[in-house]
Amino acid sequence: MAEVVERVSELERMMKDLVYIQRQTEMKLASFIDEMKEFKDFTEKNITSLNKKWGDLANRLGTIAEDLVLPCFPETVEKYLGMKDPETIHSNTIVRRNGKVKEFDIIIIYSDAVILNEVKATATEKSIETFVNFVQEGIFFEYFPFLKGKSFLPFLSAMKFTEEALDILTQNGIYAVTPYPNMKILNISELQ
Repeated sequence: MAEVVERVSELERMMKDLVYIQRQTEMKLASFIDEMKEFKDFTEKNITSLNKKWGDLANRLGTIAEDLVLPCFPETVEKYLGMKDPETIHSNTIVRRNGKVKEFDIIIIYSDAVILNEVKATATEKSIETFVNFVQEGIFFEYFPFLKGKSFLPFLSAMKFTEEALDILTQNGIYAVTPYPNMKILNISELQ
C-alpha cells in the first residue's frame, strides 16, 4: 500500500509539474502573440513610411526629368521642326474638366499648333501605353477647348528608350525626345 501511495504522490507531483509547465507555456505564448502584434504594427507603419518615401522619390525623379527637359525643349522643337516664337509655355499644369483631373507636364502653344510633352524619368511599357491611349482617344482638346483648331503634336521625353518603345511611339505619331546626352528627337526622320 505504501508503494501505491508513493506512486500516487509521484503522479500528483508530475501533474503539478505538468500544470506548471503548461501555464508557463501559455504565458510565453501570450507574450509571444503580443510581441508579434507589436511587430506587425511596427512593420506596417514602416512599410507605409517606406512606400511614401518611394513615392516621394519617384515624384522627385519625374520632376528632375522635367527640369532637364523644359529649358531646352523649345529650342529642340525649333531646331527639328522649325517652330519658332511660342505664344506660351506651361509646365506641370493640372486641369479639371467634366469631373476628370489630369496633369500635363509641358505644353507649348504656337499660333497654329500646340505641343504636349509627357516627361518620364523612365519610359516604361505602362507609361508609353497610357500616353499612346490618351493621344489616340483625342481628348486633349476636351481639357483645352480654347485650343481647338490648332494642330496637335504629341511628344514623350525620357532618359532612354528601347527600340520597341521607339517603334510604338513612331507608329502612333508620337515624337520621342531624350535630353541625354544632348536633347534630340529620336524618331524625327520617321515622322517627317
